[in-house]
Amino acid sequence: DDHDDLWEYDFKSDSWAWKSEGATPRDTHSAVVYNGKMYIFGGWDKDLDRVNDLWEYNFATNSWSKKTSGASARNQHSAVVYDGKMYVFGGTDVTDYSLNDLWEYNIKSDTWSRKSDAPVARENHSALVHNNKMYVTAGNVESVSSDEIEVSNFLLEYNFTNDTWSQKNSIPFV
Repeated sequence: DDHDDLWEYDFKSDSWAWKSEGATPRDTHSAVVYNGKMYIFGGWDKDLDRVNDLWEYNFATNSWSKKTSGASARNQHSAVVYDGKMYVFGGTDVTDYSLNDLWEYNIKSDTWSRKSDAPVARENHSALVHNNKMYVTAGNVESVSSDEIEVSNFLLEYNFTNDTWSQKNSIPFV
């Protein structure tokens, strides 16, 4: 079952507290935190349809608001925050194909723009920001020789400054 409840963990007291109900029930979505707010994007809804809605949760007011929808519907994608913008990469689309597209959501202006596509598609992966670049690692890719999904050992680097991708040394294990 998918849920729409939000819980808060207190590290000091090692306890949980219910905060609110929020965005529509979903799973395999992304979430990022920026400037006192959390943004959740996409995922599967309760009917197992992939969605492309974006929700903002304000920690100070304990309230949710729906923002402008952007990137195509997807789940099993990643999201990071860099320089006041959320970047949504890859995932699986409504036809079950892996995606290689990158979308930028400008938090201040509530607008979306498409960035350069990565050289390979990726789903169920991890992404992080380091030294003004985004790194995408592991996850699954569709095989070049068949329709099967393979575990990826490619390490991809995205340069925010010039909107370019490069492949780095492969991870020595899969």
